[in-house]
Parts: sequence; C-alpha cells; structure tokens
Amino acid sequence: MSNETSKKPCRACTDFSSWKKLGRTTSASKSSPPQNKECPPDREDLGRATWTFLHTMADHFPERPNLQQQHKAYTLLTNLADLYPCGECAEHLQVEVKNNPPDTRSRSLLSQWLCGVHNNVNVRLGKDAFDCSLLGDRWGEGPSDGSCD
Repeated sequence: MSNETSKKPCRACTDFSSWKKLGRTTSASKSSPPQNKECPPDREDLGRATWTFLHTMADHFPERPNLQQQHKAYTLLTNLADLYPCGECAEHLQVEVKNNPPDTRSRSLLSQWLCGVHNNVNVRLGKDAFDCSLLGDRWGEGPSDGSCD
C-alpha cells in the first residue's frame, strides 16, 4: 500500500459525506455528521466558521480605515489564502485573491468584495448566491424586524 493511500484523510479537507464514503463511522447516526463537539471540524464546519469570522470582521471594519488597518486586513486575507487548512479551498482562495485582490479601502468595499468571493464559492459548490444587499441583516446588526434581538 502506498503512503498516499495509507494516509488518513485530512478532516479539514473532507466534508462529512465524503468522510462517510471513506468508511469512517461515528457513534452518531450514519446519515448525519457527528454530534460530539470534541470532534475536529470537517471541511463544511471549517468553511462555515471561517465565513462567519470573515463576514463579521468585515462588518466591524472601519468605514474609513487608515493605511495600517487597510494593510492588516489585506494581509489577513492573503495570508489566509496561504495558510488555510483545506488545501483545495486554499488554492481557490489564492486564485481569487490573485485575480481580484481584497478591497480594503472601506467597510462597505471589503464587505462587498468578501460577499463576491463567498458567492463564487457558493456557485462552484452548487449553492445559491447570497444577496449582497443583505449583508448587514446577516452579519451586522441583524434584520430590522428585531427577530435577532
């Protein structure tokens, strides 16, 4: 058996459905992800957590950032593309950042850039695109109807 086939798959690089196809079992139902909070995140968990962090960070970014703040946000996003635990995801983000560098000149521009990148991922994964006009409802103060209060 080659080293590649004997190597345990990277959980951060594999969604639960693929993990299950590899014959992995858990004490949880065989049709749903493990419920044990001690289990490492799979690709979907990691993606959701990363998008939550990034969109929330962008929503709290200054509307008029100084050059140092712009640089730090840019560096965070470019470094994330180099360090992201899922190799396939990292490669896609590297291409995205290279072809369409992060726009850190303001909160609204950073939020729109991030929404566009997220939608590119959604489309590639066969998911619906998010309406970027609803960023504040989803990642900021919540909907104006108070349903998140």
